[in-house]
Amino acid sequence: MSAPLPEWLKSFASVEGVLILVPAIAFVSNLLLTMTGKWKMFVENIEIKFTITGVLMAIPLNMQGGFQQTRAINWYIHGTGWIVAHAHLALLGFSTFLEAAAVYYGMQTLMRRKLYSLALANFHFWMLLIGFTTYWVSMTIAGLIQGAGKIYEVPYIDVVIAEHPYMIARWVGGTMVFLGNCVWLYNMWKTMRQGTLIPAGRLPHELAYER
Repeated sequence: MSAPLPEWLKSFASVEGVLILVPAIAFVSNLLLTMTGKWKMFVENIEIKFTITGVLMAIPLNMQGGFQQTRAINWYIHGTGWIVAHAHLALLGFSTFLEAAAVYYGMQTLMRRKLYSLALANFHFWMLLIGFTTYWVSMTIAGLIQGAGKIYEVPYIDVVIAEHPYMIARWVGGTMVFLGNCVWLYNMWKTMRQGTLIPAGRLPHELAYER
């Protein structure tokens, strides 16, 4: 909205940004309804746990993405930490959880080995979920503080002081994500080296209840 572009193009982009909610809602609804009658797998199956969590993160992601492109909202959050939080919700939240699920399943399928440690996988899940949520919420709040400082012309140093606690929370959350992913890497390495061989003709999800 702040780019040196024709006003008609900005208005068109704003409408298109809101329309992205249509395929986004279809995507989320399709996957969540696929779980009908199988929600116990969300607790018992690590791949499903990561997948559905990623899908659930698509809800705030697309709601933000659609409405933050409108003129009524963009003028306030433009150039703030809100945008950083939103970008990480897409990449570190939505995409990372889905990709982690794919790696957990794909590694076992390709290597024909069961996951080395389900406990480590669950540790990875909770570190990633709690760490990312801490990161996202703190950066979103910091962005709102920055937006208020920009609009009301608060001295820059006062804005820095006000957002400092949230920057600490951002560091804590990011560190948790990093440590969780280190555990993930170790678990995958051990799966390749020491994971129990999967019998021919069987798939990893068929052995989920035997871990």
